[in-house]
Amino acid sequence: MVVILRSPSTGVIDACMTAVGWTGFLYLIVHGLFSISLAGAFNPSESSAQSMAPTLQTLLIYLTIAVFNAMLFTVWGTYRKRIFPELHRAVSRGVPNNEITAAKFAITDTQVHEVQDSQVTVIHHRDDGEIAAVITDKSRIPPVSNADYFDAAHIA
Repeated sequence: MVVILRSPSTGVIDACMTAVGWTGFLYLIVHGLFSISLAGAFNPSESSAQSMAPTLQTLLIYLTIAVFNAMLFTVWGTYRKRIFPELHRAVSRGVPNNEITAAKFAITDTQVHEVQDSQVTVIHHRDDGEIAAVITDKSRIPPVSNADYFDAAHIA
């Protein structure tokens, strides 16, 4: 499973960079068209088709690059969808079984229910990572697998 963590600042930076790109693009287009129209007004001997030919060639190059990029992204997306179908499928795992959860964390079924029902839960761990105690707002019950350790640590 691939987990991608995104912070809210990433979206803000992405939006700002997109806005700067579009602003620059629109400025260049408007500036270019404005300069072409002014060149035709100040130089009447040159026809407007001749003055617009270099700009139209440049726009044709931009359009060709845009079509190429669109095709490239479409092919890339199709490739990823076919090679990695599990990334595009929503996996419904359902609700985990309480018995499996209790066995996985080495706690009792009662403790699982108390953790689910409580609003505040504090879990104490031993140095090796095992659960030493589960304290909820309802009660304080040591886990079954290491109850001796909890009693020794609680007394000391």
